[in-house]
Amino acid sequence: MFTHLSVSSAFSFKYGTTQPQDLIARASEFGAPALAITDRDSLAGVIRFVQAAKDFGIAPIVGINLQIDKANKDRVLLLAQSDGGWRSLCRLLSALRTNREAPVLHLEKIKELSQYTQNLILFHGSESSIAKAITKHRPDIALSEFNKYRPYFADSAIECVSHLVAGDGPRSTSHAARMLGFARDHD
Repeated sequence: MFTHLSVSSAFSFKYGTTQPQDLIARASEFGAPALAITDRDSLAGVIRFVQAAKDFGIAPIVGINLQIDKANKDRVLLLAQSDGGWRSLCRLLSALRTNREAPVLHLEKIKELSQYTQNLILFHGSESSIAKAITKHRPDIALSEFNKYRPYFADSAIECVSHLVAGDGPRSTSHAARMLGFARDHD
């Protein structure tokens, strides 16, 4: 069965409307064995999510959707591995929250805080620099971007998403196919 790894709850202002416990209840209705919560710039809904997952017998996957490049508004998902990943997410987010602005995990910060990224999986999705390069049919730039972040995380992955959007940009089926091709070509 398909497991959703990019899920925003009501704790993602303007991006999600459903309470974490309601997400779990609905996933249970569909027989999902696991579900992720990846709110934007926040871990605020995680405790409710994990408690509800325990009640419904669903494996909780914890993550966060973070901006990785402020100038281009690129975003990635970070998912916690079971071995210290939650602690790493909390410490990483705390270190990034030095002011009232949304946290930005740029490459210099990743290098500086790499002790907190080794238990995290980095997902490059439809809002990432890789997706933008794939949109421009530039797999060379996409590979350069992928390799730039790869050494700092436990693992890296390419998110292939189709929301049946018209055209060949992010969230379209043709874009998802190109992202899948890129992922296959580069392991």
